Amino acid sequence: MVDILKNIMNIAYRVRDMQIAGTLSMVLFGAVLVFGIMNCVLGYRLLRFWMMIFGFLIGAGIGLFAIHRGKGVLCSGNDRGRTGTCHSFLCSV
Repeated sequence: MVDILKNIMNIAYRVRDMQIAGTLSMVLFGAVLVFGIMNCVLGYRLLRFWMMIFGFLIGAGIGLFAIHRGKGVLCSGNDRGRTGTCHSFLCSV
């Protein structure tokens, strides 16, 4: 058990001395800082924007899942073209 902890500490010391780890952590900190400032200044408008983006992605995912599961598909076989996708999307709602 002690050997495992010693190995973890050795890995932590090696990562701490790496230049790229410092650069990556500084970039990550900068991105979090910019996001935090935007969230502070824009507030509710930014929240509505994120809700819109994630709502669109969730709805698109549900629609894509319904199309590929074959629920409500009006065409059959290899006839799945643009109209088949539209019909299956409309029937899944």
